[in-house]
Amino acid sequence: MLTEALAALAGAGGTAVVQAAGTDAWGAFRDRLAAFFGRSGERSARTTLERLDRTAGELTTGSTDGPAADELRDRLRDRWQNRIADLLEDLDDAEREAAAEELRAAVSLVDRHVGDARGAHVAGDRGLAAGTVTAHAERGSISGGVVNIDGGVTLGNPSRPDSPRD
Repeated sequence: MLTEALAALAGAGGTAVVQAAGTDAWGAFRDRLAAFFGRSGERSARTTLERLDRTAGELTTGSTDGPAADELRDRLRDRWQNRIADLLEDLDDAEREAAAEELRAAVSLVDRHVGDARGAHVAGDRGLAAGTVTAHAERGSISGGVVNIDGGVTLGNPSRPDSPRD
Protein backbone atom coordinates (compact mmCIF):
# COMPACT_ATOMS: atom_id res chain seq x y z
CA MET A 1 0.00 0.00 0.00
CA LEU A 2 1.38 3.38 -1.01
CA THR A 3 1.52 6.33 1.33
CA GLU A 4 -0.90 9.14 0.62
CA ALA A 5 1.94 11.26 -0.79
CA LEU A 6 3.06 8.54 -3.19
CA ALA A 7 -0.51 7.85 -4.28
CA ALA A 8 -0.90 11.57 -5.01
CA LEU A 9 2.38 11.51 -6.94
CA ALA A 10 1.11 8.59 -9.03
CA GLY A 11 -2.02 10.65 -9.72
CA ALA A 12 0.10 13.62 -10.74
CA GLY A 13 2.07 11.33 -13.06
CA GLY A 14 -1.10 10.12 -14.75
CA THR A 15 -2.30 13.69 -15.14
CA ALA A 16 1.07 14.74 -16.57
CA VAL A 17 0.84 12.08 -19.28
CA VAL A 18 -2.50 13.48 -20.41
CA GLN A 19 -1.37 17.11 -20.16
CA ALA A 20 1.96 16.63 -21.95
CA ALA A 21 0.68 14.71 -24.99
CA GLY A 22 0.84 16.92 -28.06
CA THR A 23 2.95 19.64 -26.39
CA ASP A 24 6.59 20.56 -26.73
CA ALA A 25 7.18 18.94 -23.34
CA TRP A 26 6.13 15.51 -24.62
CA GLY A 27 9.50 14.27 -25.89
CA ALA A 28 11.43 14.99 -22.71
CA PHE A 29 8.61 13.81 -20.47
CA ARG A 30 8.12 10.64 -22.52
CA ASP A 31 11.83 9.78 -22.20
CA ARG A 32 11.84 10.43 -18.46
CA LEU A 33 8.76 8.31 -17.87
CA ALA A 34 10.22 5.48 -19.97
CA ALA A 35 13.38 5.62 -17.84
CA PHE A 36 11.20 5.57 -14.72
CA PHE A 37 9.51 2.37 -15.92
CA GLY A 38 12.74 1.03 -17.40
CA ARG A 39 14.24 0.37 -13.98
CA SER A 40 12.90 -3.16 -14.40
CA GLY A 41 14.72 -3.64 -17.69
CA GLU A 42 15.20 -2.46 -21.26
CA ARG A 43 12.12 -4.33 -22.45
CA SER A 44 9.99 -2.43 -19.94
CA ALA A 45 11.33 0.90 -21.19
CA ARG A 46 10.52 -0.02 -24.81
CA THR A 47 7.05 -1.21 -23.86
CA THR A 48 6.45 2.03 -21.97
CA LEU A 49 7.54 4.11 -24.96
CA GLU A 50 5.10 2.19 -27.16
CA ARG A 51 2.28 2.67 -24.66
CA LEU A 52 3.05 6.37 -24.30
CA ASP A 53 3.03 6.80 -28.07
CA ARG A 54 -0.35 5.06 -28.30
CA THR A 55 -1.67 7.27 -25.51
CA ALA A 56 -0.42 10.42 -27.23
CA GLY A 57 -1.99 9.25 -30.48
CA GLU A 58 -5.34 8.71 -28.81
CA LEU A 59 -5.19 12.12 -27.16
CA THR A 60 -4.11 14.08 -30.22
CA THR A 61 -6.57 12.63 -32.73
CA GLY A 62 -10.22 13.52 -32.72
CA SER A 63 -12.09 16.08 -30.71
CA THR A 64 -10.44 17.68 -27.72
CA ASP A 65 -13.70 19.07 -26.34
CA GLY A 66 -16.88 17.55 -25.03
CA PRO A 67 -17.86 14.66 -22.82
CA ALA A 68 -16.24 11.97 -24.99
CA ALA A 69 -12.89 13.78 -24.92
CA ASP A 70 -13.15 14.29 -21.16
CA GLU A 71 -13.95 10.61 -20.69
CA LEU A 72 -10.96 9.59 -22.81
CA ARG A 73 -8.60 11.87 -20.86
CA ASP A 74 -9.95 10.55 -17.55
CA ARG A 75 -9.60 6.93 -18.64
CA LEU A 76 -6.03 7.39 -19.87
CA ARG A 77 -5.05 9.42 -16.80
CA ASP A 78 -6.39 6.68 -14.53
CA ARG A 79 -4.64 3.98 -16.55
CA TRP A 80 -1.25 5.71 -16.20
CA GLN A 81 -1.87 6.52 -12.55
CA ASN A 82 -2.47 2.83 -11.87
CA ARG A 83 0.64 1.76 -13.81
CA ILE A 84 2.76 4.23 -11.88
CA ALA A 85 1.27 3.20 -8.53
CA ASP A 86 1.84 -0.47 -9.32
CA LEU A 87 5.48 0.14 -10.13
CA LEU A 88 6.02 2.17 -6.96
CA GLU A 89 4.38 -0.54 -4.85
CA ASP A 90 6.68 -3.20 -6.29
CA LEU A 91 9.87 -1.37 -5.28
CA ASP A 92 11.69 -1.61 -1.98
CA ASP A 93 11.87 1.54 0.15
CA ALA A 94 15.20 2.84 -1.21
CA GLU A 95 14.24 2.19 -4.84
CA ARG A 96 10.81 3.70 -4.25
CA GLU A 97 12.26 6.97 -2.96
CA ALA A 98 14.68 7.23 -5.91
CA ALA A 99 11.86 6.46 -8.35
CA ALA A 100 9.61 9.02 -6.67
CA GLU A 101 12.28 11.71 -7.13
CA GLU A 102 12.58 10.83 -10.83
CA LEU A 103 8.81 11.00 -11.21
CA ARG A 104 8.60 14.33 -9.37
CA ALA A 105 11.18 15.78 -11.76
CA ALA A 106 9.25 14.53 -14.79
CA VAL A 107 5.94 15.87 -13.49
CA SER A 108 7.57 19.19 -12.64
CA LEU A 109 8.83 19.46 -16.21
CA VAL A 110 5.27 19.13 -17.50
CA ASP A 111 3.85 21.46 -14.86
CA ARG A 112 6.31 24.19 -15.80
CA HIS A 113 5.87 23.80 -19.55
CA VAL A 114 2.14 23.22 -19.75
CA GLY A 115 1.38 25.91 -17.18
CA ASP A 116 3.51 28.41 -19.11
CA ALA A 117 1.93 27.38 -22.43
CA ARG A 118 -1.57 28.02 -21.06
CA GLY A 119 -0.48 31.38 -19.70
CA ALA A 120 -1.23 30.05 -16.26
CA HIS A 121 0.51 30.97 -13.07
CA VAL A 122 2.93 28.23 -12.09
CA ALA A 123 3.98 27.57 -8.50
CA GLY A 124 7.20 26.01 -7.33
CA ASP A 125 7.55 23.23 -4.80
CA ARG A 126 4.98 23.46 -2.01
CA GLY A 127 3.55 26.57 -3.64
CA LEU A 128 0.13 27.81 -4.53
CA ALA A 129 -0.41 29.53 -7.85
CA ALA A 130 -3.20 32.02 -8.30
CA GLY A 131 -4.10 34.86 -10.59
CA THR A 132 -5.27 37.75 -8.47
CA VAL A 133 -5.20 37.50 -4.71
CA THR A 134 -6.37 40.18 -2.35
CA ALA A 135 -5.30 39.92 1.26
CA HIS A 136 -6.68 42.30 3.84
CA ALA A 137 -5.85 42.58 7.51
CA GLU A 138 -6.98 45.01 10.14
CA ARG A 139 -7.17 45.46 13.90
CA GLY A 140 -4.20 43.32 14.84
CA SER A 141 -4.76 40.49 12.40
CA ILE A 142 -2.18 39.11 9.99
CA SER A 143 -2.51 38.53 6.29
CA GLY A 144 -0.02 37.63 3.63
CA GLY A 145 0.62 35.89 0.38
CA VAL A 146 3.63 34.05 1.72
CA VAL A 147 4.37 33.49 5.36
CA ASN A 148 7.47 31.51 6.28
CA ILE A 149 7.64 30.81 9.98
CA ASP A 150 10.52 29.10 11.75
CA GLY A 151 8.96 29.18 15.16
CA GLY A 152 5.63 30.47 16.18
CA VAL A 153 3.35 33.41 15.80
CA THR A 154 1.75 35.05 18.77
CA LEU A 155 -1.23 37.29 18.28
CA GLY A 156 -3.39 38.98 20.85
CA ASN A 157 -7.02 38.13 21.24
CA PRO A 158 -8.85 39.27 18.13
CA SER A 159 -11.57 41.84 18.57
CA ARG A 160 -15.11 40.89 17.78
CA PRO A 161 -16.26 41.80 14.27
CA ASP A 162 -19.01 44.03 15.66
CA SER A 163 -16.75 46.01 18.03
CA PRO A 164 -15.87 49.64 17.20
CA ARG A 165 -12.68 50.22 15.22
CA ASP A 166 -9.66 51.88 16.79
